[in-house]
Amino acid sequence: MKPIYTTQSSAEAGLIQAILRDHGIDSVLDNASAPIPTAAPLTVQVTDSDEELALRLIREHLAKSA
Repeated sequence: MKPIYTTQSSAEAGLIQAILRDHGIDSVLDNASAPIPTAAPLTVQVTDSDEELALRLIREHLAKSA
């Protein structure tokens, strides 16, 4: 698994996972049960083979949000 996106917002992590899921990419959320999110931010991870497409989708999403 490759970490591709880190955030301290569970809502943002969920949105990123939904975007990936909509494009057929499974993801895992690391540190979801951390007691202090600032000490262990949420990290979205995907398989090595999905990394390139996942990063492109995230960049496109962030560009639209800006």
